[in-house]
Amino acid sequence: MPANAAILVADRSGSMSNILDNAVAGINEYISGIRKVADLTFTMLRFDTISTDVVHRRIPIADVPEITKTDLEPRGGTPLIDALCIAITSAKDHYKDDDRVVIVANTDGFENASREYKLDDLHALIKERRAVGWQFVFLGASIDAYRDATKFGINTGSTMSYDAKNRGATLRASSGLSGQSMSYYSTGADINFSDEDKRAAGDAFIPADKPGTKTAKSLIDRVKL
Repeated sequence: MPANAAILVADRSGSMSNILDNAVAGINEYISGIRKVADLTFTMLRFDTISTDVVHRRIPIADVPEITKTDLEPRGGTPLIDALCIAITSAKDHYKDDDRVVIVANTDGFENASREYKLDDLHALIKERRAVGWQFVFLGASIDAYRDATKFGINTGSTMSYDAKNRGATLRASSGLSGQSMSYYSTGADINFSDEDKRAAGDAFIPADKPGTKTAKSLIDRVKL
């Protein structure tokens, strides 16, 4: 039987301070929505320019405690490429090609501070893992998430910009993610948000045309997922 895994890469940069309460509520909504998945393990990585830390490492979803504001204390910049490369490379060490793995990036900013990895590194990793069925989700908190997601090689169908200042919209984005994730874990179907899902989350950046696209060790040694 394939293993089921959820990996959340959570932005804790300084600008998150304006939406911290909603961000935490959204993460808890997502976790609550996937608690019933059998044999699901959950990993949460938080990142900024000061450090990249693992909050939870491959623990059973039923045992994941409620996320608090302390877990995401805002600070620093947004090394998003580094954080995602760490998450993907570490996941490759622990999960097989046929395992069902969802890697979620949740950020309110664009890449601005990566030092260890480059865009081409991330694009290659995502392309490789998507080819075996792993799922990548980009959630942009009140930003045009499609801008970076397209560069990274993440399908626009699994990308969503949500109104992070609106608690209800944030929770709808998270419940939409958990629902899509549940379907993937049970059937293997790709995560694909509908325009209706996105509008309910306050997505102001839905592309008019949404074509489906398949598309360094020092940090890894310090931060093992």
